[in-house]
Amino acid sequence: LTEVAADFSKTDIGFVKADTTITFRYLMVNVGEDRLKVLSVNPDCNCTGYELSQNNANKGDSIILTLDVDMRNKHKGRFMLSTVICLNTKQRLYPILITGEVK
Repeated sequence: LTEVAADFSKTDIGFVKADTTITFRYLMVNVGEDRLKVLSVNPDCNCTGYELSQNNANKGDSIILTLDVDMRNKHKGRFMLSTVICLNTKQRLYPILITGEVK
């Protein structure tokens, strides 16, 4: 197992139009001794696509996770989306929460 430095804190995007796609980027830096590996990325909605800059990172290297959230089929009002990323670290699972309101 290794260690990661990343900020997966909850993000409130405020108001958003229903016909937009919003992109979020998360930087994961390997601060441990072993290779950092992304084991899985699981968005809770098919409206969220993702891309990894790479699946593995050596000590000191980083991985960028890009989430693209398509708001086209969202109803007006508050929403909360989650994505869970699984890494080969002691914590293992890291939830990413995105909230906001569709206008």
